[in-house]
Amino acid sequence: MSVTPQKLREIVLQLLFSEEFGESATTATAALLMRQLAITKKTLRTAHMRKNAILLHKEHIDTVLRDHMKAIHLHALPSVERAILRLAGYELLFDKTIPPKVSIAEAVRMSKKFATKETAALVNAVLDAMYAKNDVSS
Repeated sequence: MSVTPQKLREIVLQLLFSEEFGESATTATAALLMRQLAITKKTLRTAHMRKNAILLHKEHIDTVLRDHMKAIHLHALPSVERAILRLAGYELLFDKTIPPKVSIAEAVRMSKKFATKETAALVNAVLDAMYAKNDVSS
């Protein structure tokens, strides 16, 4: 059973978030995600591959994000907000299969779901600035 792109993004987001606390590859975390989200091992492997790709490019993504953040420092943000920005930043910078506006809209949606409306506004502003400056893949 395949998952929607939206659900896969949310799984990747949760993996990125758990990475902040050193819970990336534990069997318990994998079992919990599979049970709570009703996903298969294949889906979890796909999400882990995406998470690992994001982490591989994390320094570059963070640099570009910082270039577009005005008064707020990336590391001052709560972990979930950083994870959302990194996921969307990866999609904008490296994933040519996803239209930039879809990546931005999805990041805003996840911000509203997992963080706050204020976060959604910040995420939208930062990602729109990246898009407007053509820092994204085409």
